[in-house]
Amino acid sequence: MSNEEDQQIILNDVVQDNQGDLGAKTSDDLKSISNDDYDGEHSNQDNALTEESDNNDVTSPNQSRTWMPDVGDVFKPIVGTRFGNLKDAFEAYKKYSSAAGFDIRKSTQRKDRFGNVERKFFVCSKEGRKKGRSYNTLEGTSKKHKRRRAEFRSSCPACIKLHVVNENCYEVYKFVEEHNHCLVLPEDKHFLRSNRKMTNSQECFSMKLSKVNIGPVTSYNLVKEMTGGYDKVGATKTDFKNFSRDVSSFIGDKDAQMIVDKFTLEKDTMSNFSFEYLVGKKGELTGCFWADETCKLNYKAFGDVVSFDATYKKNKYNMVFVPFTGIDNHQKCVIFGAGLLSEEKKEPYMWLLNAFISVHGSEPQMVITDQDLAMKAAIEAVFKSAKHRLCMWHIMNKLPSKIGIQINEDVSFRSRFNNLVSGEYIEPTQFEEQWMSLLKEYKLDGHPWLRDMFDIRDRWIPAYYRDINMSGLMKTTSRSESENYFFGQNSNWKSTLVHFFSRFETTIDKQRYTQRLLDHETRTTTPMMETHLLIERHAAEVYTREIFYVVQREMIASLWTCSASSKDIICDKDKERKGEFKVLFDEKDHTISCSCLHFELYGILCRHAFYVLRHHEIKKIPKRYILQRWRKDAVKLQSTKEMLNGTPDANNALSNIYSAIGHVASRLGNDVKKLGHLLDCINLFEVGLDSTNISESSRIGVTQPDEVTVKVPMISRNKGCGSKKRYVGEREESINKSSRGKWVCRNCQKPANHDSRNCPKKQGTAMEVYRMSMVVSPTCKEELVVRVTENKVVLEAMERKSTKKAKSVKIGQTQLREHLAFASY
Repeated sequence: MSNEEDQQIILNDVVQDNQGDLGAKTSDDLKSISNDDYDGEHSNQDNALTEESDNNDVTSPNQSRTWMPDVGDVFKPIVGTRFGNLKDAFEAYKKYSSAAGFDIRKSTQRKDRFGNVERKFFVCSKEGRKKGRSYNTLEGTSKKHKRRRAEFRSSCPACIKLHVVNENCYEVYKFVEEHNHCLVLPEDKHFLRSNRKMTNSQECFSMKLSKVNIGPVTSYNLVKEMTGGYDKVGATKTDFKNFSRDVSSFIGDKDAQMIVDKFTLEKDTMSNFSFEYLVGKKGELTGCFWADETCKLNYKAFGDVVSFDATYKKNKYNMVFVPFTGIDNHQKCVIFGAGLLSEEKKEPYMWLLNAFISVHGSEPQMVITDQDLAMKAAIEAVFKSAKHRLCMWHIMNKLPSKIGIQINEDVSFRSRFNNLVSGEYIEPTQFEEQWMSLLKEYKLDGHPWLRDMFDIRDRWIPAYYRDINMSGLMKTTSRSESENYFFGQNSNWKSTLVHFFSRFETTIDKQRYTQRLLDHETRTTTPMMETHLLIERHAAEVYTREIFYVVQREMIASLWTCSASSKDIICDKDKERKGEFKVLFDEKDHTISCSCLHFELYGILCRHAFYVLRHHEIKKIPKRYILQRWRKDAVKLQSTKEMLNGTPDANNALSNIYSAIGHVASRLGNDVKKLGHLLDCINLFEVGLDSTNISESSRIGVTQPDEVTVKVPMISRNKGCGSKKRYVGEREESINKSSRGKWVCRNCQKPANHDSRNCPKKQGTAMEVYRMSMVVSPTCKEELVVRVTENKVVLEAMERKSTKKAKSVKIGQTQLREHLAFASY
C-alpha cells in the first residue's frame, strides 16, 4: 500500500472517530494538531461537500460554510509534487493563490539538528486568530490614542505542507483546498498582497521623479495615468511611500560615505573632475566642494566676476549650500562650482575659498557677497588680488528702517538718493560732494547708519569700481539669489545628501541644456536689423543673440541721442547718460576710448564710440573690442549630459528602452491592430523570463560602502535654519498695526485695543465675595474664600475657629467656575 493511501486511511479514521468533537475544538487545539501530528493532520472542515452555491461556497454536515477556489488544474497544487527548493514551492503556491483570490504567508517549519528545514507549511493569510487584549476595567480606558484595525484572520485551514525527501528535494504531502472565508472577487484581485508589488521599472521611474522633487504620492498618480487605471498599476499608494522609505533606510548613516566614495570614484575615472571634502573632529562630514570639467571651462571663459551666497534648507542636516555664480555669453547664470558647509564661520569659508582656488587655479577679478562678516573675513584672508564688493540691494533694502519712513516716503529724496548711489558715470569726488549735499539738505548728515555706509563707500558704490574691468556686470547678489531659487525648486529640507546631489545633477543638466539651446538658436537664426549700418551686421555675426541686442541698442542710440559738439566731444541727450563725453580715436590702428568707460565696465562699446566709428565710416567693430566672453564660440561645451554621469548602466539602458518603445508606439498612432501586435510581441518576449531584482545601489546610483569612515554631518544651527519665534522688524510691525482693525470691547461697546477682560471701566470695581465649605481631611475643615479683584483671582483658605491663614493661591477662571458650581452659598 502506498504512502498516500496510508495517509488517506488514517485521515478517514480520525474524521469518523472525532466527528462531533472536532467542531468544538478551539483554534489553539487545531494549531497544535497541525503542528504536532504528522500523518493524522486534519482541519475542522469536513471533506464531505453537500451543497454548492454560485459563490463556490459549500456547506459541511456540521453546517459550517467553506469556499472552494474555482481554479484550473494548471495552478492547483497536487500532493506528491516535488520542488528543488522551498522558494520554488512558495512561488508555485503564490501563483495558485493569486488566481484563486487569496493571500498566503509562510508559517511553521521544523529543522533537524544540523539546521536544515525538514518540514515547511505555507498557509492562507487568514490562518490563526488575533491575540486578544486584556483591559483593567477599574482603571478605566487608556487616554492614548490607538489606531483601530479590523479583524483580518479567521482561522482559515487552507494550506500546503511539504517535507524533505531525498535530502535536497521537497514534496507536497498535504494540500487543504477549502477556505472558511469568502474569496476575493476577480475585479478586486489587484488588492491582494501577492499582486501588490512595484516593478523594477516603476521603482526606477519613482527614483527618476524624485530627482525633480516629485514625491511618491504624485509618482503613484502619474503611473496610474500612464497605465490606464488603479487596477493596472500593480501597487498601491502605500507601496510607493514604503519604497521611498526603504530607499532612505538603505542610505541611513552611510549617507556621507556614499557621497565621498561616489565622488572619489568620479575623480579617478572622469577627466578633469575635482572633489574636496572636510571632516570634523568626530569624523563627520563638515564641508565639501566639487566642480566638473564644464564648470572649469565656464570659469575660464566667464570667471572675471563671481557672486556667491549661502542658502539654507536644502538637506536634512541643515548644511548651507554655496554655489559660485557668474554670467555667461547669453547673460544667463552659470555655475563655476558649489560647496556644502556645516558652519557659517570664517574657517569653513576659508577652506571653501582655498578649495575653489586650487580647483580653478586663479582668483576672479571681483567677488560680490552680502554683508556677512564671516564671508568678509574669509575673502580678505584668502583672496589677495580680487576686489570684494558688497551687495547694493541688501544695503538699500535697509534704508527705510534706518532713516525712518517719513523721509523715505519723500519721492524727491528717494529718486535723488537712488540715482546717486547707482550712478556709474560719475567720479568718486562728484559722488562725495553730492552725498554730503543731499544729507545736509535733509538734515541727515549726522545719521550713524548713513555715516557707516559712507565709510565703506568703496565697497558698494559703483563710482569706486570704474577702474575694474567688467565691474558693471553685477552690482548685487541677485544672480546668486536666482540660482538659490533655481536649485531650491528641486530640493527640500528632508533630502539626504544622496538625494540632494542627484537633484543637483538634474538641475545643473537643465541649466546646461538651456545654454546649448541658446547657442543653437544663435548659430541657426539671424536677428532683425534696425539700421542700414554694415557694422550692425558684423555685430550680428560675432555676438550671441542677447549681446547683439544690447549692442544694437547702443548703435540706435548713437543715431538718435548723440551729436558732436566739437572734434572729440560727444553730447548725449539721453536722460540716463545726459552729459558730454570725450572720445579719442586713432585712425591708424582703430583704437578708441570714451570717458564714460562703458567698455571697461561691460566689455561692449558705448553709443559715443559707435557715433565716432560711423563718422569715420568703419564697417566692422575693431577686433580688440570684441571680447571673447561675448562671442558665439566663447566656450565649447561637451554633449549635454548629467554632471556626474559615469559609464552606461542598467538605468540608462532602461531609459533607452522606454524611449524606443514610446517612439514605436507613437509611429503606430491609433492603429489598434498594429498596437495589439506590438503588445503580443512584448508578451511573447516576457514568457520564460525570470524576475530579477535591481539592487538598491544601482537604482540610487551609489554603492553601499563596506566600512564607514566619514560619518553623516551633525545637524547644524545656522542663520537660515529657522527659530521657534520669528523676529518681526519695526517696518513689518508698523505695517501690521496699520492694517489691523480695532475690535469692539464687549464691556464698554467701543472700538479699542483692549477687550472685556482688561477694560478700563472694570478697574477698581469690587466684586462679591463667595464662600464655600470644602472638606480637606476627615478631621479638618477649612473655609475657602474666593476674592476677585481688578485683574487677579485670589483663593484664601482659612481654618475654622482660627485666625491663622493659609497661603494664597492664584487660580484661573475655569477653576473658579467649577468651585462656585459646587459651592453652597
